[in-house]
This record gives sequence, structure tokens and C-alpha cells, in this order.
Amino acid sequence: EPDLSNIKVYLYDDTGKVIDSTLTITDGTYSFDNIPPGDYNVIVDTSTPSPGYPDLGTPGTIPVTLSPGASSSDNNFGFDPDPPLPIEIESFTAELRECSANLQWITYSEEGLINFEVQRSLDGIRFETIGIVEAIGNNQSGTFAYEFVDNELSTEAYYRLKIVEADETTDFSNVIVLSSDCYVGIGHHNIYPNPATSQLTFELQSIKYETIQLSMVDMLGRIVLTENITITRGSNSKTMNITRLDPGVYAIRIESEGKLIPVGKFVKLY
Repeated sequence: EPDLSNIKVYLYDDTGKVIDSTLTITDGTYSFDNIPPGDYNVIVDTSTPSPGYPDLGTPGTIPVTLSPGASSSDNNFGFDPDPPLPIEIESFTAELRECSANLQWITYSEEGLINFEVQRSLDGIRFETIGIVEAIGNNQSGTFAYEFVDNELSTEAYYRLKIVEADETTDFSNVIVLSSDCYVGIGHHNIYPNPATSQLTFELQSIKYETIQLSMVDMLGRIVLTENITITRGSNSKTMNITRLDPGVYAIRIESEGKLIPVGKFVKLY
């Protein structure tokens, strides 16, 4: 039997206010106690899947009316255990390469398999297909390796595979999460040397080609040095002459796509 524990269930009153929440136990049951009479809605949180249900689908709602002294049971959301995958997936992994998500998976058997839809979500609930990878196994058994690169990774993303068979049945792989600090296309800041005297170098990663504005700001909030810099996808390095700056502490910030991104602070010596 699949483990149906730790699926979160909410109880809402008729005004839409959450009045209680609980977690299911191993057999999937849950309960709310000492609830006054009235109209309620019971809603399951599909963002907290259980091992037996890696994909709970669309959130369900069960309306419940309680009379004085009454109870309500058999409020079942009807989740069925996932059937076996149409193929055998040995592994499904993701790794960050610069500012891209590199997804890899290996299969053992591909009988009846048509393709994989690579799906991405920003919240772990709503997924969209971002690419289709055709099956290479030709309905045979064996070991087959796949790779897919997502060049639009920003902050955190959830990935899964939608597995499509020849008879049009589908299933899903497990969900994996990958995090990055490549927000607004910029990430992985590094400043050196710090303290500095005549030159300062900063490094960053970018997910695309663009022109950014680099500014140095003193502790009074005054911009003392500004320069437009063209960066490319991947690693970038820029060295600036700071000999004309007075000794003190300065902040570096980047303006990209109309947003200000703090990079860090440095100390200018003599």
C-alpha cells in the first residue's frame, strides 16, 4: 500500500477563511474536531504530495454542512495510487551549469514510449511544457540516456517529465528542484581585491547578452563612478580604475532591465 501521510488538508468557513488545518496519516485519513455547526469547504493542498502520490493534480474541494451535534465522514478526495510507470526510469537529475538547468535521465525499457514532455513550474504546482524529447529506444529494452537544457532558469524551478505512450496514456516522473541566484539575468557576484587601492575587479554570471550599468556609491548615497558594461552569457570579468576615488567605503550596484541589484561593498585605501 502506498504511503498517504503528510498531505495537508485545510478547513475553510463559508467566508473563505481558514479555520483549521491538519495532515493525513499513513492510510490517508484526516479529521477536524470540535467544529461548530455551519457550512465549510475541505480543500487539499496539492503542493505537499505524499510518497505514494508524487502528483496530486488539481486541488479538490469538498463542501460540508454540519448540523448541531452531527459529524461528517467519507469526505474522500479520491486519489488513487500511481500506476507503474510505462517505462523504467533509472534516474532523473538536474544540475546548474552557469545559469542553465541541465536535466538528465536514464531509462531501462521503452516499450510503447513515444516521447517525454519536459515540464517546468515556478511554484511546484502549476507545470508547463517547455520542450519535447523524442524516445530513442525504438520500443526496445536497454539503457538509454537523455539530456535537456533549460536556458531560462531564474531563482528556483521545479522539473518533471510527462511520459507519453503510443496508446496516448501518460504518466509523470518524480519532481526535482533546482535553485539559482541568476535573477534578472545576473548572479554569482565576486569583488576583489578588497580592500583595494588602484584597481577593482568584479566577476558575475549572466544568462544572456546585455548591457548593464555599473555604479559605485559612497556612504552618503552619492554615485561617484558609473560605467556601462556589455556582458555575455556565462562568466564575465571587469576591472575598473578607482585611483580617483577618495579613501572610504563604497557600494557597487548593477542596473539591469530597470532593476537595481546590489553587488557588494569594498574599501578604497589611500
